[in-house]
Order: sequence, then structure tokens, then C-alpha cells
Amino acid sequence: MKVLITIFLSILTIPIYSDVKDNLMKQINNFEYLTEKQKIRIIKDVVMRGPFLKKSADIKFRPETIGKFFNEKIYKKLKGNDILGYQYDDGFSRESDTVCLKIMRFFNGTKKFKNVFLKAIDIVFHKYGIRRNLNSNIELGIALLDVESEKSSRSLPGCMIEYYLKNRRTGKFFFHRLGTGNSKGVKFAFFEIAIIIVNFLGA
Repeated sequence: MKVLITIFLSILTIPIYSDVKDNLMKQINNFEYLTEKQKIRIIKDVVMRGPFLKKSADIKFRPETIGKFFNEKIYKKLKGNDILGYQYDDGFSRESDTVCLKIMRFFNGTKKFKNVFLKAIDIVFHKYGIRRNLNSNIELGIALLDVESEKSSRSLPGCMIEYYLKNRRTGKFFFHRLGTGNSKGVKFAFFEIAIIIVNFLGA
């Protein structure tokens, strides 16, 4: 039980985004008052992984964000949960400290955040020693699917993205769909998204 709680408490640092996560956050705030059985159930909700097409709440609550970037073939391979996001690793590996930012997609509700989003990526990449280079053998594609710019009773300021990493030499991919939020504002959520990408780049 102690091990499970340690894992759970480390996961609490991950920002929350979406109605499902907000409901979970209410339980987290009262975590110390729950029974051991209730704590284990919540931990399972956070840690357990499943297929995106069967497990994700976005299928029901945010269908407008689906199919804008990834296709059904990729969605069928994604596994995870609504807290940590959904991933599929085809065997991607990073081989340099450069990245080619090949694709950036924005939509009606996210176009106005383009400059702030790109600046957040550049700042974080620079901090972790990653340079953008069109000739890099590491390719990155990102779609900013949705942005919640204001804090409300239902959600924090945050965003939802889909991105892929590709090793051009090996042809291997990594796909990731996730949402994140930050009480300080959407700009900080963008920073956190960039840090997550850097983490999967292996920087």
C-alpha cells in the first residue's frame, strides 16, 4: 500500500485537464480522508492503462478534438489513460540534440495561441539543449487541438495536443495524445507540454 501511495502522490504533480480529471481532483483533495479501499480505487484509475478508443473520456466528451491530426489507425494503437495521456511507441530513439519541427497545426479555437505556443516550445527546448534544425534526423509534428484559456469551476486553463516524434533514419515513430493545465494560466500549460515532449525526446 505504501508503494502505491508513493506512486500516486508523484502523479499528483501532473496537471489536470478535462471534466473527468476535475472529478478525480476533487477526490484527490480529500485523499487523506478516504478509506484504504477508496484510495486503491483512485490509484488504479490513475495508473491503469487501456486502449484509447475504449477508455478515453474524450470519445464522449470531446469528440471535436478527435481526427484532426492522428487518424484511426494511430488511435487503435494508443494506450494510456485520461490523466497521463495515450501513447504508442513504434521503437523511436533520439540520436542527436536537434529536432526538425516539420508540422504545426492549429484550428479555429487555437490559432490565436500559435505564437505563444511556439515561444514556449523554443524556450523549453533551449533550456534543455535541443536545437531546431530542418536537416535533423529527428522529426516533430504537433497539433494544438483545444485550448481552455480561462479557469472555471470545471477546468483549469490548459490545452490538448497530439504530437509525434519520428527518427527519419530508422523510420520509427512515437505518438502521444495528452491534455494538461495550470492554475497560473495557459502559457504555463504550454511550458509543461513542451517539457513533456522534451522528456520523451530523452533530453
